[in-house]
Amino acid sequence: MPDRQEIDLTATQLRGALNLFVTEELGFDEDPVVRHMYRDAYRLTELNARPTAETPQFVAFEYTRELGRLTRRFVSLYRERHPEGTSDE
Repeated sequence: MPDRQEIDLTATQLRGALNLFVTEELGFDEDPVVRHMYRDAYRLTELNARPTAETPQFVAFEYTRELGRLTRRFVSLYRERHPEGTSDE
């Protein structure tokens, strides 16, 4: 398991990326699965949901893993809905 400082830094970076994706038009109004993803994103990025300094390291690690999984889902959804903006070149 990474040290706590690395976990916290990764969580901050993932929250930033996730916040960028939730501002994109990804089909929130038409797709209940996407709507659920947005609800999860808002839940994870709320201030009271974030680990604090007193949160055990493993709990902070699991929170960061959940952020990572959800961010990957948003990346995939973004690539699916906006293929012109995802060139790997």
